[in-house]
Amino acid sequence: MMEMFPDNQLAGMEARFADDRAGLVLHVHELSIGATGIEPGKYFLNVAEMFRIRAKYHFAKWLNEEAFRLFEVAGDKREMANSLHNLALAHQNLSEFDEAIRCYSQALELDKEGGDEASIATTYDSLALTHSYKGEVKQAMVYHRKALAIFEEKGMLTDVAQTRNNLGIALSKLGQHARALELHEQALAYFVEKTYLPGAASALQNIGTCHFSLGDNALCLEYLEKSLAIHRHLKNRHGIARCCSNQCLALNALGRYFEALQKNTEALLAYTEIGNIAGVAGAHGNAADIYFYLGDPEKARLNHEKQLELHQLTGAIFGQAIAHNGLANCYADEGNWAMAEEHYLRAVELNKAVGSVHLESTAYINLGTLFYHQEEYGKSEQYLELALQLNNGEVNSKSSEMYVFKTLGNVAMGRGKFKKAEGYFKKGLEIATRAGEGYREQMLLGSLSLLYFQMGKRELSYSFGKKTIEKSESLLNQILVEENLISFGASLKQVFDFVILLAIENGKPAEGYAYLEKAKGKALMRLLSLFGSRPGGAQVLEQELEDLYSEEEVLLLKLRHYYQRQQVRPNIQETYAQEVIELNTALNGIREKLAVKTNNGKYPLGRSALTYEQVKACL
Repeated sequence: MMEMFPDNQLAGMEARFADDRAGLVLHVHELSIGATGIEPGKYFLNVAEMFRIRAKYHFAKWLNEEAFRLFEVAGDKREMANSLHNLALAHQNLSEFDEAIRCYSQALELDKEGGDEASIATTYDSLALTHSYKGEVKQAMVYHRKALAIFEEKGMLTDVAQTRNNLGIALSKLGQHARALELHEQALAYFVEKTYLPGAASALQNIGTCHFSLGDNALCLEYLEKSLAIHRHLKNRHGIARCCSNQCLALNALGRYFEALQKNTEALLAYTEIGNIAGVAGAHGNAADIYFYLGDPEKARLNHEKQLELHQLTGAIFGQAIAHNGLANCYADEGNWAMAEEHYLRAVELNKAVGSVHLESTAYINLGTLFYHQEEYGKSEQYLELALQLNNGEVNSKSSEMYVFKTLGNVAMGRGKFKKAEGYFKKGLEIATRAGEGYREQMLLGSLSLLYFQMGKRELSYSFGKKTIEKSESLLNQILVEENLISFGASLKQVFDFVILLAIENGKPAEGYAYLEKAKGKALMRLLSLFGSRPGGAQVLEQELEDLYSEEEVLLLKLRHYYQRQQVRPNIQETYAQEVIELNTALNGIREKLAVKTNNGKYPLGRSALTYEQVKACL
């Protein structure tokens, strides 16, 4: 075995031959002439492996291609197969799945000619993994099982563990997360016993992913942190990227959006650096999901479009299905029902093609939601029941089950079946609380508050409304992106308005006033409008006054944004000092106009002009 090149020599070659395949090959040929005790083909294989370890997959691909040519000229079929294996792996890491499958298939024929069963099994497992990445999961299962049978028969325990780990990935894509978890745990036990760190890191990562799919986000993050520590120790850029990407998903589900965006950015940079197109596509998909939850469908749609474009480039059917589903969500949010239905149905078609019951279930859930919003309750229930059947069968995803119950509750409420709706919402809330999914927990608390209001149970409605505010505020503290803070804050204002009115109706003026103080702006405006609907109530608020309150609300939200940033990163306080001064100046200007407009700080309620403190007494 030749000695490793020093890092500075490899880095110099990377800079010099970044886009020059011919120059790189010629340079390595020149280096091989001076090497003793190693033939040129193997020299190329070894240098290619050095670049693979550094995640420079284009360099590894070019050098493995030349190694194959040299072995082909020499007629060395065993080394031809070996170089094809390495070449296929480089293609796979670059998301060139069809090329990877072509190389592995060619290597398999050479392995069979040589009669080496261990090599045949290794190629089967590699082929399976590539088919799985491409989304051809059923074909992947066939190859994994062929590989596993040979490895078990020959007692090759390390390979048995690795194949079980890979088989678990395929099972997860089919929605069989519990079975996948068993295989990953078996693999982890062996890798830990043998202190094989790369295998342990991979198994830990896959176990974390399974827990995410099963709805346990906190446990998912525990396993991913352990995996990430090993990947960092091994300097495995691909492993680091994949871990960060999965951490992003779990953090997003927990409502920790700012942390999720940070992890996704780290993953995106790593995938871009190593040239992994599928990884870059996945990072765009993750960003889209975060922006969608933050109420920015425009950014979400643009990221999903990029995700779809990249997956179409690599031929990854599984990824295309996910992107179509995300695009449909965005169109539905914009009210473009026809485009949303088109993308959902395309997602169903692709998911059936790859055998992904989990994503097929997700598409049915979204179709059910789509028809619910169009008040086509029969169609909505039909798709939701299909999703629930799949979820109770093969999928076993608590996150999906929770959302089905929420949407079925909405459908039942739309049909006036309140007791049925209550049952659905409570089932969904129980799952969301247990899984720690704050965003969905907030939504379900709000749904129950609104349901009890419609049922005439105002005290219960008020109780759940207060819980909704508490959960909303805890989520709001995680959002530090200005435009999204304002969007989410505006939504929170609506919750405040509703709860303030409920406090009044339930005879709890002190609590109502406390929420009034929190909400500021529009909540006060709407409270004044409420008095206007009573005998002897207030005059109708004119548009100019409403606009002033709206401006006040936006300024308050921006100030909250800056103060939150200072709490998280105290060192940037000076950077924002001027902006905060300007915002406070603008806010004071708005309040001066409000004072004039409302009789020098008095609010026009009926015939008398009441002070702000007297509003409290009115409550």
